[in-house]
Amino acid sequence: ILVKGGPGTGKSTLALYRVQRLLEQGCQPILFTTYTKALVAYSEQLLEQLLGQPPKAAGVEVTTVDSIARHYYVQAGGQTHFAKVEQCLDCLETALQTADIPGTNSFDRQVRRQTLQRLGSPYLLQEIQDVIEAWGIANLEDYLNHDRKGRGVPLRANLREALWSIYQTWRNIMGQKGYLTWEQLRLKALEILRSLPEAPYQAVVIDEAQDLSPVALRFLLSLVPSLDQVYLTADASQSLYQRGFSWKQIHADLKVAGRTLLLKRNYRNTQQIAAACATILQGTQVGDPDCIVQELSPYQGDVPAIFLSDSRDRDIKAIQTFFIRAAKRFRLPIHGGAVLCPNGQLGKTIAQQFVDQGLKAKFVTGDQIDINAPYIKVLTLHSAKGLEFPFVAVVGLQEGKLPYLSSNLPPDEIPTVTDEQRRLFYVGCSRAMRALLVCGSQAQPSPFLAPLISPDWQIGNRELGVGNRTHPKSKA
Repeated sequence: ILVKGGPGTGKSTLALYRVQRLLEQGCQPILFTTYTKALVAYSEQLLEQLLGQPPKAAGVEVTTVDSIARHYYVQAGGQTHFAKVEQCLDCLETALQTADIPGTNSFDRQVRRQTLQRLGSPYLLQEIQDVIEAWGIANLEDYLNHDRKGRGVPLRANLREALWSIYQTWRNIMGQKGYLTWEQLRLKALEILRSLPEAPYQAVVIDEAQDLSPVALRFLLSLVPSLDQVYLTADASQSLYQRGFSWKQIHADLKVAGRTLLLKRNYRNTQQIAAACATILQGTQVGDPDCIVQELSPYQGDVPAIFLSDSRDRDIKAIQTFFIRAAKRFRLPIHGGAVLCPNGQLGKTIAQQFVDQGLKAKFVTGDQIDINAPYIKVLTLHSAKGLEFPFVAVVGLQEGKLPYLSSNLPPDEIPTVTDEQRRLFYVGCSRAMRALLVCGSQAQPSPFLAPLISPDWQIGNRELGVGNRTHPKSKA
């Protein structure tokens, strides 16, 4: 069964109740899995509340896809010496120089090599990991026929031939050094599973399937004896880690035609927050229209606010005022608030500033999430995926910070990466249940702020007591 739906429609909640129902039917062991440690930790806490006991005691294993893949790989004697990005790039630079490039003559071979070198090693490494390895492409013919969904730079057949040769050389160099990538581990774990006499689980529940690579998805499907015991939730509008995600991939691998449930009612956000979030993706091809357009939430609240400033102290004051007022209005503790940041460095700085102001706050990583902890949670936008908080402040809406575009990014890739970052912003804002504040730069506002206008957004936020009322488009 595939369950589709936008933020707050209850996909993850249904997944938890699916586990409970399977247990009532005597089905165990069960694997509940997703991509991020943060969502695993959060789901495990919710499952314990629902089941009345630790999930493991009930016959349910809650873990990430990579954790379970690593388990089977290591159990079979595999060594996990994961290569750092710099090490992968060093090996790729060597492969670029030494690979036997195919071509009609020496000049043709030189042109192909130089063309790929101009694209840059970071881009080529991403092509290898996000296309070749993520899809489990095993030969040149399959690579030539692959549509490379989610990639902006077109690669003609002659360049794909050259890159395939470089990829083979790179794999050999990596192997000689004992290096391994996560996608390689997932593929090896898949091969190990297919050789087992019986499947290790009776059912698997997969939350946030849109962030899984095809290889990771195939690995999870191999954990159960029948696809009838596979339950997935997904929303293409919230895809953060798998740029080439497509519903065709899900349907082809799972054969779920006629077994798809679409959730339309939003139960998390207020009507005002849901409407504001929709404007982030409006007019773009970034999201899934079926999931973006939702039935009205039963909850009402204030229109989300935007605060623009280039003073960190003013930002902190605005967020503090916002949290205090939201906590008072909804009769909730102030630690119900969360601050979501583009990167960990900014998150740690903000958490410390809150502490300096006398507030209990802590920067937490994905595997440190405790939904009941009595402090304001400060975390990255990526770590917040799948979570929800009564009130949320999304910070860092500054040009060059969100969206962040690497200086060595090929121009044809800029629209794709920008879309990816726009989904990240959308995911962050949709974590807010009752109140939402977005903080950006006055002098260098993020382009993501330009379409966020009245009546769906409050521009200026006089009620925050910080006196800023200039729309981001004007840069006044």
